[in-house]
Amino acid sequence: MSKFNIKGIILTILGASCWGLSGSMGQYLFTVQKMDSRWLVPIRLGLAGIILLIYSSFKNKNEVLLPWKNKKCALIMLLYGLFGIVFVIVVGNVLAFNLYISGVQKIGPDKASLYSFAEPITATVISTTMLHSKFTLYDVAGFIMIFAMLWLITLDAKKEKSIQK
Repeated sequence: MSKFNIKGIILTILGASCWGLSGSMGQYLFTVQKMDSRWLVPIRLGLAGIILLIYSSFKNKNEVLLPWKNKKCALIMLLYGLFGIVFVIVVGNVLAFNLYISGVQKIGPDKASLYSFAEPITATVISTTMLHSKFTLYDVAGFIMIFAMLWLITLDAKKEKSIQK
């Protein structure tokens, strides 16, 4: 195994651990501290973006602003940002975020995070039908795993209800 692979494995494990820690801290803040998720999530993501920009500025020095120095490139980025992203912002972020947060408030963060794994199904169906991507055996296996997970969650919910009665 090369140094590159070991470094990649370590970084992946650290990233997954940070994501898990972030989720646990979020659940604590939402349930115990009664913090509003519509406030915390944008603040957390905004701070992450600022930290990433600062890190990139130190690591890549002059390259961070390089695309803005070419007028044609800057114009294309502005037009793309103004017109192309509006749909993605409205549907992919505002609508999706509000629907997800409403779901979290209704069924709790633990179940909502598990149900959100149905997103790859939507992405696969759209990419297969609209972009004519191949639907492979890996996709079938992924669908089976997702539906199995959702079935197991519902079994757990039914068991909890029967215990409460």
